[in-house]
Amino acid sequence: MQTAIVLNFFEFRTGVWLPKAYFAGIDAGGRPRVIHETAKGSALGRYGLSPSPELQRLLTLTEELRDKAIAEHFRRGSSRVPTLAGLVKPSSKDREGVLRYIHTRTSALLQLARTAGYFVTLNLDPRAAIGPALLQFAAAPLEPRLSFTLTEEGMQYRLRLLPPEGEEQLVRHLDPRILTNRPAPGWVIIGSRLYQVRGLRGDGLRPFLTRDAVHIPPADVGRYFRKFIARAARHHDIVAEGFDVVSIAALTGMEISARRHPFDGHYLIYATFFYGKQHFGFDEAETVKVTHTIAPPYRVVRAVRDAAAEAAYLANLLGHGVLRDPGGGALTTTTSPPEYANLRWLLEHTERLRAAGIDVRLPEEDGHTYVRQDSGLHISVSQQGDWLDLCGTVRVGAFTLPFVKLVRQLQRGERRYLLPDGTYCLLPEEWFERYGPGLALARTENGRVRMTRSQAALLTSMGLQVADLEHDIPEYHPDPSLLATLRPYQLAGVRWLVQHYHQQLGACLADDMGLGKTLQTIAVLLYAKAQLSEGAGTRVEAPGPAPNLFSAAAADDEAYLHPLRALIVLPASLIYNWAHELSKFAPSLTVSAHIGSKRVREARVLRRYDVLLTTYQTALRDQQVLAELDLNYIVLDESQQIKNRQGKVFRTLNALPARHRLSLSGTPIENSLSDLWSQMQFINPGLLG
Repeated sequence: MQTAIVLNFFEFRTGVWLPKAYFAGIDAGGRPRVIHETAKGSALGRYGLSPSPELQRLLTLTEELRDKAIAEHFRRGSSRVPTLAGLVKPSSKDREGVLRYIHTRTSALLQLARTAGYFVTLNLDPRAAIGPALLQFAAAPLEPRLSFTLTEEGMQYRLRLLPPEGEEQLVRHLDPRILTNRPAPGWVIIGSRLYQVRGLRGDGLRPFLTRDAVHIPPADVGRYFRKFIARAARHHDIVAEGFDVVSIAALTGMEISARRHPFDGHYLIYATFFYGKQHFGFDEAETVKVTHTIAPPYRVVRAVRDAAAEAAYLANLLGHGVLRDPGGGALTTTTSPPEYANLRWLLEHTERLRAAGIDVRLPEEDGHTYVRQDSGLHISVSQQGDWLDLCGTVRVGAFTLPFVKLVRQLQRGERRYLLPDGTYCLLPEEWFERYGPGLALARTENGRVRMTRSQAALLTSMGLQVADLEHDIPEYHPDPSLLATLRPYQLAGVRWLVQHYHQQLGACLADDMGLGKTLQTIAVLLYAKAQLSEGAGTRVEAPGPAPNLFSAAAADDEAYLHPLRALIVLPASLIYNWAHELSKFAPSLTVSAHIGSKRVREARVLRRYDVLLTTYQTALRDQQVLAELDLNYIVLDESQQIKNRQGKVFRTLNALPARHRLSLSGTPIENSLSDLWSQMQFINPGLLG
């Protein structure tokens, strides 16, 4: 004989029903015939039953609803175990909590039995036949019919029930047994059928078990409207006499707005449907809302959503690139919106949406409303010495603003801008994409926007040009006075250095050791020397007899020689290597090693040389005299020596004035990116901020 589960409910105390599960044998017709024993998980195998999740859940719930298990649950640390009978007696302070515990689990148990097909009985005697105690689940819930009559004597409330298979009847005529109160809908037994009462708790029937109407005195009518009638109208059509019940089922309009996400900070689009004065969010689960007056004349207004009409409105919106936000409850134009993307969409489409009959509510922040404004930005650049001045005008709607007022906004990425009329506008995202990165290092001072010449390359990304910076750089050919043949990669390196020379930008040559950084530097120094000589109309191929550096004619010699005045700073161990390379590859350059205790410390003498070789420590000690040389070039070999931006060496060399700067290193980064920053700050001050 096959085995089934039978769930029996017995009345533990008046109105308190508890379940118990049994193993039962079933006959050929599939109906339970005889009870074997109480159902326990340990005995499932003996009866050939699989421990399915549904069956395990049923056994767990019935175990939790044993009287001793309930009493133990409400023991609450007391040394004395209470009894369930004591907990549910009318005078017990725990009665409501205990009944809620029982009813919640009983409701879940009945839902499970209906879904999984377990048998349910009422007051079964395990030794008797099962058939007479069997209950059947009703195909549909009981439909309540609520009616209210308001007179001068108070309110009369009547409740009737409509079973799915019968006619509307008074509650007491049906004689229901209430199994559960909450959660709604409650479970009741009528005859041999199990019903739920749509929209009502089980206790909603209790006043009508012995009478046909409930009377509410005039003094309590207002409270009754607030606490019961308004709630009942949300779930049921009600019949009223003596006061108005107005139902609004026609959609009267749709509004969309943009609000910030409460956690992520970006804007989302919210759609709201209106039914008279009542409104629903487009993704709101609630389908009915009720408002009511709290004093005579009493009136109840019931708004019921029209799903088809809402879908038509929403389709119009979704057809223009709007999506449901994955988080639910909102709409969006992209699944990962930037902060203002959805707000911008709303501002740009306001007129079209309003023309389609959709109301648009523009957001406010800090008491200022967002408005859509046409805008334009014009920027021009001029050169003032080593600085680039950026001038421009910004047009936003009817307002014309100086460019300097928006620079901070563009640097911070803040698109919100407060206009003179007290409204907010959104600066176009394209401005931030085009100008934001380039302006990151710009300075604002005295009403001007300035950048250094070394940052001129950033203007290209902004679509800006400076006439003074645009040069037709001549093609480089090695100077005849360079006594060496450049390899192709060395030639490319020198051409790159020459390009920087003409653009008045510093450069960092970071080749590996042995690839000819020294030779490339000598080649560009010869090129720079030739530019000075050509500018003066004289070409100096080779030095004549060594001039008397201490003679009174020193100034005339300097005018004749056009000395390059390049300072090469390097470790002491490389001084003689550089001197050798210069004499070998560029004998036309006059070279002096500015080292040792007997070195010359007079600027009028030192400035007559093409090249001065000195060490980092000597440059530190002779900073004052070196600053007077009007240097064309400063070259740092092994330039990682200035990696510490807080050190004296960096601060000293960075402060020396020169028209061109060059750093050489095989290891420009030794410890961190700050090493590279120090070198970039030296060759192109301000380039990296």
